[in-house]
Amino acid sequence: DLLIKYKMKDRVLEKVKSIGVYGIMHYGETQRFYDDSFSTKDNLYQYRISQIKVFLGEKNNILGLQAFYKNTKGEEVPGAEGRDKNIKELDIKKLEIPPNDFLCNLRIFVGDDYITKLIFSTRKGRELIVGNDDGEDRIVGALNNSKDNIILSLFGGYRKNLELISCKYVPISDYLGPTLGYFELKKK
Repeated sequence: DLLIKYKMKDRVLEKVKSIGVYGIMHYGETQRFYDDSFSTKDNLYQYRISQIKVFLGEKNNILGLQAFYKNTKGEEVPGAEGRDKNIKELDIKKLEIPPNDFLCNLRIFVGDDYITKLIFSTRKGRELIVGNDDGEDRIVGALNNSKDNIILSLFGGYRKNLELISCKYVPISDYLGPTLGYFELKKK
Protein backbone atom coordinates (compact mmCIF):
# COMPACT_ATOMS: atom_id res chain seq x y z
CA ASP A 1 0.00 0.00 0.00
CA LEU A 2 2.89 2.37 0.82
CA LEU A 3 4.57 1.48 -2.48
CA ILE A 4 1.38 2.40 -4.37
CA LYS A 5 1.24 5.79 -2.59
CA TYR A 6 4.86 6.53 -3.53
CA LYS A 7 4.25 5.59 -7.17
CA MET A 8 1.18 7.86 -7.26
CA LYS A 9 3.25 10.70 -5.79
CA ASP A 10 5.97 10.05 -8.39
CA ARG A 11 3.40 10.38 -11.18
CA VAL A 12 2.09 13.64 -9.72
CA LEU A 13 5.63 14.99 -9.19
CA GLU A 14 6.35 14.36 -12.88
CA LYS A 15 3.49 16.78 -13.68
CA VAL A 16 4.73 19.55 -11.33
CA LYS A 17 6.05 22.52 -13.30
CA SER A 18 7.67 25.84 -12.55
CA ILE A 19 6.78 29.05 -14.39
CA GLY A 20 10.41 30.13 -14.57
CA VAL A 21 11.74 33.15 -12.73
CA TYR A 22 10.25 36.56 -13.59
CA GLY A 23 11.94 39.84 -12.74
CA ILE A 24 15.44 41.28 -12.57
CA MET A 25 18.34 39.42 -10.91
CA HIS A 26 21.24 41.46 -9.54
CA TYR A 27 24.01 38.90 -9.12
CA GLY A 28 25.65 38.97 -5.73
CA GLU A 29 23.04 41.38 -4.36
CA THR A 30 19.60 39.79 -4.74
CA GLN A 31 18.66 37.72 -1.69
CA ARG A 32 16.73 34.57 -2.62
CA PHE A 33 13.91 32.86 -0.72
CA TYR A 34 12.45 29.40 -1.36
CA ASP A 35 9.38 27.49 -0.21
CA ASP A 36 10.31 24.41 -2.24
CA SER A 37 10.15 22.16 0.83
CA PHE A 38 6.34 22.43 0.71
CA SER A 39 6.20 20.83 -2.75
CA THR A 40 8.54 17.88 -2.26
CA LYS A 41 7.55 14.24 -2.59
CA ASP A 42 7.06 13.83 1.16
CA ASN A 43 5.10 17.07 1.59
CA LEU A 44 3.09 17.11 -1.64
CA TYR A 45 -0.20 16.26 0.08
CA GLN A 46 0.77 17.51 3.54
CA TYR A 47 0.63 21.27 2.84
CA ARG A 48 -1.48 23.76 0.85
CA ILE A 49 -1.13 27.53 0.54
CA SER A 50 -3.61 29.07 2.99
CA GLN A 51 -2.54 32.72 3.00
CA ILE A 52 -0.42 35.19 1.05
CA LYS A 53 1.00 38.27 2.78
CA VAL A 54 2.46 41.09 0.67
CA PHE A 55 4.54 43.84 2.30
CA LEU A 56 4.17 47.28 0.69
CA GLY A 57 6.33 50.39 0.95
CA GLU A 58 6.15 53.92 -0.45
CA LYS A 59 4.09 54.38 -3.64
CA ASN A 60 2.72 50.85 -3.11
CA ASN A 61 6.09 49.32 -4.05
CA ILE A 62 6.17 45.62 -3.26
CA LEU A 63 8.87 45.11 -0.64
CA GLY A 64 8.35 41.36 -0.45
CA LEU A 65 5.96 38.55 0.30
CA GLN A 66 5.37 35.51 2.43
CA ALA A 67 3.16 32.47 1.89
CA PHE A 68 1.61 30.46 4.70
CA TYR A 69 0.85 26.76 4.33
CA LYS A 70 -1.74 24.71 6.21
CA ASN A 71 -0.85 21.14 7.03
CA THR A 72 -3.25 18.20 7.21
CA LYS A 73 -3.79 18.86 10.94
CA GLY A 74 -5.03 22.39 10.17
CA GLU A 75 -1.91 24.09 11.58
CA GLU A 76 -0.60 27.08 9.65
CA VAL A 77 3.13 27.03 8.92
CA PRO A 78 4.91 30.17 7.64
CA GLY A 79 7.01 29.98 4.50
CA ALA A 80 10.13 32.06 3.97
CA GLU A 81 9.67 35.79 4.49
CA GLY A 82 11.04 37.20 1.24
CA ARG A 83 11.86 40.82 2.09
CA ASP A 84 14.50 43.08 3.63
CA LYS A 85 13.36 43.32 7.25
CA ASN A 86 15.40 46.52 7.75
CA ILE A 87 12.92 48.39 5.56
CA LYS A 88 9.70 49.18 7.42
CA GLU A 89 6.56 48.27 5.53
CA LEU A 90 3.79 50.88 5.34
CA ASP A 91 1.04 48.35 4.63
CA ILE A 92 0.47 44.60 4.57
CA LYS A 93 -2.11 43.12 2.20
CA LYS A 94 -3.38 39.58 2.77
CA LEU A 95 -5.24 36.96 0.77
CA GLU A 96 -6.86 34.30 2.95
CA ILE A 97 -7.53 31.06 1.10
CA PRO A 98 -10.21 28.87 2.70
CA PRO A 99 -9.76 25.07 2.85
CA ASN A 100 -12.25 24.49 0.02
CA ASP A 101 -10.40 26.85 -2.38
CA PHE A 102 -6.84 27.13 -3.65
CA LEU A 103 -4.46 29.53 -5.37
CA CYS A 104 -4.51 28.94 -9.13
CA ASN A 105 -3.34 32.10 -10.98
CA LEU A 106 -0.49 34.57 -10.59
CA ARG A 107 -0.10 37.59 -12.89
CA ILE A 108 3.26 39.34 -12.75
CA PHE A 109 4.12 42.88 -13.83
CA VAL A 110 7.82 43.82 -14.09
CA GLY A 111 9.33 47.31 -14.18
CA ASP A 112 12.90 48.43 -14.89
CA ASP A 113 14.32 47.13 -11.64
CA TYR A 114 11.73 45.16 -9.68
CA ILE A 115 8.30 43.50 -9.61
CA THR A 116 5.76 46.35 -9.75
CA LYS A 117 2.44 44.52 -9.46
CA LEU A 118 1.12 41.06 -8.58
CA ILE A 119 -2.36 39.62 -8.96
CA PHE A 120 -3.07 36.42 -7.04
CA SER A 121 -6.35 34.60 -7.84
CA THR A 122 -8.09 31.56 -6.41
CA ARG A 123 -10.28 29.08 -8.21
CA LYS A 124 -13.41 30.49 -6.55
CA GLY A 125 -12.66 34.07 -7.57
CA ARG A 126 -10.87 35.54 -4.53
CA GLU A 127 -8.24 38.01 -5.66
CA LEU A 128 -5.39 40.08 -4.24
CA ILE A 129 -4.07 42.93 -6.39
CA VAL A 130 -0.97 44.67 -5.01
CA GLY A 131 1.59 47.13 -6.32
CA ASN A 132 1.40 49.95 -8.85
CA ASP A 133 0.88 50.27 -12.59
CA ASP A 134 4.50 51.12 -13.53
CA GLY A 135 5.43 47.73 -14.98
CA GLU A 136 4.72 45.58 -18.00
CA ASP A 137 2.51 42.47 -17.81
CA ARG A 138 4.62 39.35 -18.28
CA ILE A 139 2.22 36.86 -19.78
CA VAL A 140 2.44 33.61 -17.83
CA GLY A 141 0.19 31.72 -20.23
CA ALA A 142 0.76 28.16 -19.03
CA LEU A 143 -0.39 29.09 -15.54
CA ASN A 144 -3.03 31.75 -16.23
CA ASN A 145 -4.86 30.43 -19.31
CA SER A 146 -7.33 28.63 -17.07
CA LYS A 147 -8.15 27.98 -13.42
CA ASP A 148 -7.17 24.33 -13.77
CA ASN A 149 -3.87 24.50 -11.85
CA ILE A 150 -3.00 24.60 -8.18
CA ILE A 151 0.01 26.64 -7.06
CA LEU A 152 2.03 24.51 -4.64
CA SER A 153 4.80 26.88 -3.51
CA LEU A 154 6.35 30.30 -4.15
CA PHE A 155 9.94 31.48 -4.38
CA GLY A 156 11.84 34.56 -5.53
CA GLY A 157 14.33 37.24 -4.60
CA TYR A 158 14.55 40.75 -3.17
CA ARG A 159 16.81 43.64 -2.25
CA LYS A 160 14.92 46.79 -1.29
CA ASN A 161 11.91 45.59 -3.30
CA LEU A 162 10.69 42.23 -4.58
CA GLU A 163 12.82 41.63 -7.69
CA LEU A 164 12.13 38.00 -8.61
CA ILE A 165 9.14 35.70 -8.31
CA SER A 166 8.25 32.21 -9.43
CA CYS A 167 6.06 29.32 -8.37
CA LYS A 168 5.60 25.60 -8.72
CA TYR A 169 2.21 24.36 -9.87
CA VAL A 170 0.45 21.22 -11.01
CA PRO A 171 -2.80 20.60 -12.92
CA ILE A 172 -5.67 20.01 -10.48
CA SER A 173 -6.72 16.83 -12.26
CA ASP A 174 -3.26 15.33 -11.68
CA TYR A 175 -3.04 16.58 -8.09
CA LEU A 176 -6.48 15.37 -7.05
CA GLY A 177 -6.61 12.41 -9.47
CA PRO A 178 -5.33 9.77 -7.02
CA THR A 179 -7.78 10.87 -4.33
CA LEU A 180 -10.95 11.49 -6.37
CA GLY A 181 -11.98 7.84 -6.36
CA TYR A 182 -11.58 7.68 -2.58
CA PHE A 183 -13.86 10.68 -2.00
CA GLU A 184 -16.46 9.40 -4.48
CA LEU A 185 -16.48 6.01 -2.71
CA LYS A 186 -16.68 7.65 0.72
CA LYS A 187 -19.66 9.72 -0.47
CA LYS A 188 -21.51 6.58 -1.66
